[in-house]
Amino acid sequence: MSDVDILSTASADIPLMSPANTEPSPHSSWRRRLAVGTLIVAIVVVYVATRLPSIGFQPINIDESIHAAAAVRCSAMGTLPYVGAVGNKGPLQYWAYQGLFRVAGDYNVPAAHAVGAVIVACNAIFVALIASRCFGPYAGPWAALLYLLAMGTSWDYLSFNSEMPASLPLVVAGWLILAAPNRISPIRCVIAGTLVMVAAGFRQNCLAVLPIMAVAAGVADWAKDRRVLPAVARAFLVGLGGLVPVAVVVTVYARHAALADLAFGYFGHNVNFYMGAIAYSPGRLLYALWDASVWINHAAVVMMLAIAGFVPIAFCVRISDGRAGHEPAFAVPRVRGAMLAILTLSLWAAETAGLRFFNHYRMLDWPFTAVLAAGGWALLLGQLRHRPTRVAFRVGVIAAMVAMFLRGESLPYVAGRVDPIFARIDVQPHVSRVALRLRENTTPDESLFVWGMEPQVYLIAQRRMATRFAHCSPQVGLIQFENYYPLEQDRSAWVWPSSFEQMMADLRADPPAYVVDASEEVLFGAGQYPIRAFDELAEWLDAGYVRDFEDVSGTLHRVIVYRRNDRPPTSTTRPVSVTLPGRPRPSEF
Repeated sequence: MSDVDILSTASADIPLMSPANTEPSPHSSWRRRLAVGTLIVAIVVVYVATRLPSIGFQPINIDESIHAAAAVRCSAMGTLPYVGAVGNKGPLQYWAYQGLFRVAGDYNVPAAHAVGAVIVACNAIFVALIASRCFGPYAGPWAALLYLLAMGTSWDYLSFNSEMPASLPLVVAGWLILAAPNRISPIRCVIAGTLVMVAAGFRQNCLAVLPIMAVAAGVADWAKDRRVLPAVARAFLVGLGGLVPVAVVVTVYARHAALADLAFGYFGHNVNFYMGAIAYSPGRLLYALWDASVWINHAAVVMMLAIAGFVPIAFCVRISDGRAGHEPAFAVPRVRGAMLAILTLSLWAAETAGLRFFNHYRMLDWPFTAVLAAGGWALLLGQLRHRPTRVAFRVGVIAAMVAMFLRGESLPYVAGRVDPIFARIDVQPHVSRVALRLRENTTPDESLFVWGMEPQVYLIAQRRMATRFAHCSPQVGLIQFENYYPLEQDRSAWVWPSSFEQMMADLRADPPAYVVDASEEVLFGAGQYPIRAFDELAEWLDAGYVRDFEDVSGTLHRVIVYRRNDRPPTSTTRPVSVTLPGRPRPSEF
């Protein structure tokens, strides 16, 4: 048997949950597809069953607070993202929050977590379809399992950061190109390019995927019959499809004379300030490697599986899906594997350009990492046809499903045992107390102003921002996770031009009911810049506000609250508890 045919029936001969087939008949092929499909659906159902009950208790992180506050302000003012509120994600991220809040109510982040659970479930199905099409039907369930297990490694596994909504169009685009039956149709190429740029509309890192996807489409077509022009045409169509969402977004901003705001919010904010503040050095690189071991250690198993799984892909030549005369678009597994590897590595590089490693960054590459791992291991295990291997294979599937079920953070709630880490917002208790007290003493049409790095106040209080800035970083040149240490360094280069003037104009146009001075918090060094260190801001505060109350937590954290002169002192008429829309929190501070 030649190396071209050595794996032609390997994966088709070793079912996951049934004895090996020697010569698949139409009936056995139908039963096999049904069994595999049922297994994939069962895996997704287990995931949903173990995640959905805990959506109301999912901790809300600082990024979600910023996105939610920006979306609420833009909706209230009828303005576009980057105009009514400043942010460093793509415009679709804020439009997604605006649309969700219009349906579910402002600041209903648990509803966003529910959408996140649906997105992950859909991703798992498409991941299984890609793996099944590229590497045989029995790679599908493994890919879905590996992906869902990886998604369970992060404490904020349902966090509606930009990676969550961006992952679905990326995965669907991968399915359109990598799992195309026979020749890739032009319409699939156009739609795939459109979806990639939709993903980039949520998170800028996804821009790196467009050229990779275009090359993959061309290679897939070329591998079929070695014709160059059709391959080039399909690569061009992917790029053409990517222009569709770009044209829509540019048109919307052009109609509102806000193209400069779009350019700054999408590119300038990140390139000139966020990325510009990064100090690339050997020491930083060594620290980043250590940081990676800290942040992705739980996902290391999936990554090692992907690396080990690529070995058989690199040396195998071809695989059939078991149907005569019908093969995947990629006729050569090593080419197919190479495209997946390049795509995955491109995402890894794009996600960690700032030498930071957080689990939610991996939401973009985990689907393709899982496909790569499952595909390689399906090829490898397809060569092992003796009974003990098949039994071990079945035990492995069952063990993985049990592990995924036990990792479901909803189980303590189903059993009535509440883990406090999932019964709180990701914020200091005194900040929650302040925010809830302000919520009790304000009306929904009133605004707040928070100076410092506590945007969670807006979300917990469920009140809109009085300015377009969710925190004071633009005015003081502090870049989160970057240049907040040492304290004595000069940060004037990272102060956004005109940001202080814009902030003061917003405050005068919409005087907030309360001013929250969180500058004595230690988060990101915001305590270096007390509110009274800025003369114009201090004069505005003294002219219209009086000190009302303060709250502390330990010796390092203090929040001071000022009320507008025309308001009575604040009071509290109920116990201060952490409550979010939709479900009460079981703990009180």
